[in-house]
Amino acid sequence: RREHERVGETRRLAWFPKPIGPAHAAAVPGPEPVTVAVHTPGIRQARCYLALPTWRAEVLQATGGLLRSPRWRDVVGRRLEQGDEPATGADGPRWACVAESRGGDGVARAWAYGRDPVGLGVAGLLTLAAAVLAGRVDAGVLPASLVDGPSALLDRLSVTAGLRWSVARPTTGARGGGTDGD
Repeated sequence: RREHERVGETRRLAWFPKPIGPAHAAAVPGPEPVTVAVHTPGIRQARCYLALPTWRAEVLQATGGLLRSPRWRDVVGRRLEQGDEPATGADGPRWACVAESRGGDGVARAWAYGRDPVGLGVAGLLTLAAAVLAGRVDAGVLPASLVDGPSALLDRLSVTAGLRWSVARPTTGARGGGTDGD
């Protein structure tokens, strides 16, 4: 079932590996609570957080309720629209994502890191299109991770999009791939 919470209502520590390291993260709206449940039957809870410097996470937590007001949403929306065009490629923003899964045997963490989120999205779509054209998968709505399996897809994206990734499971240890990045 879906439960609604205010932006920034909860915070936690996100365990990014080096070179990023642990970071404060605040709850934000995101697609994961819906998409994870669709592709992982039986999951009990999925939440989305955004890693921020500590002071920004605290400000977001303190002011998150203001975004319920249409007036403040308009103010924030106008401010966001004033930004410059984002850089892409090697000059693009550094991004990282960590996903955790808790089970009876402990916590598993998957981590990905890169420089060009737009290029990563394009590379993922091209990989999916190539699989459809080659007849390996049927055309239609499906996540790119089902094309070759998550590890094979991440390995392919590490070459084409400069992605770096790893997975650590409680029982099997770590596995990863990708470029060394910076």
